[in-house]
Amino acid sequence: MFENIRAWIDDLDYGTVPGWLAAFSILLAFYIFRLDRRATERTQVDLIGVWLKLDYERVLPIEAARVETGRFTRFVRNGSALPVEIVQIAFSIHTRWMVRDLVQWRDDVPVWAVKPGTGSVQMYSGRVRVPPAETWDSGSQEVNLAHLAPEHADQIDPIDGLSYELHWVLLIDNSGRRWEIRPMTGGPARCITWWSRRRRDYPVEWKNRVMHGLAVQYPRSLGARIRALIRKVKSR
Repeated sequence: MFENIRAWIDDLDYGTVPGWLAAFSILLAFYIFRLDRRATERTQVDLIGVWLKLDYERVLPIEAARVETGRFTRFVRNGSALPVEIVQIAFSIHTRWMVRDLVQWRDDVPVWAVKPGTGSVQMYSGRVRVPPAETWDSGSQEVNLAHLAPEHADQIDPIDGLSYELHWVLLIDNSGRRWEIRPMTGGPARCITWWSRRRRDYPVEWKNRVMHGLAVQYPRSLGARIRALIRKVKSR
């Protein structure tokens, strides 16, 4: 089919307006065909849902010692009629703390300000296969948050102390295609091909070998050459 289309395009008279319009129509039709095909391939992936549930002990600063741990549970919903393999879920947990307002602080009238934590806890999940029309959960897991507390923090905010961000989800559909979905940023799922740009934190087997080699191995060899040249110059 594509050979016939190419031959027809080669035979067009590009010196006329109808010829240009015909060529443009062919290209537009081919583009629409690719979009429809990609949407069809994405049918199963669009039915996959991933989310987290966070929990922690909610107490006021004057009631108990500072809470420094929380718990999270990962959920994956496979709404399709075929199994799917989740390869990696990349997410981070963020905190908000009740911090002493030293400007207004009085022993008889304590004052706190709510401030975000000093960073986040970056986490990556392992592989799991989810059957059709089922929801998988990881079970409740504990995470330590003490290193995220700002200076003079007395307690995790009891109202909205923990939140999370899903960075990406890597999965393999029933046809063996690899996908990246980003549930919290919107946009369609991205099919991972051999030429696709890969993230640094992808699993090793998902890294683009060519690009990974250029990005990692070549700079290392170049750095070694530069260091050897510097040593040679200094030895003179």
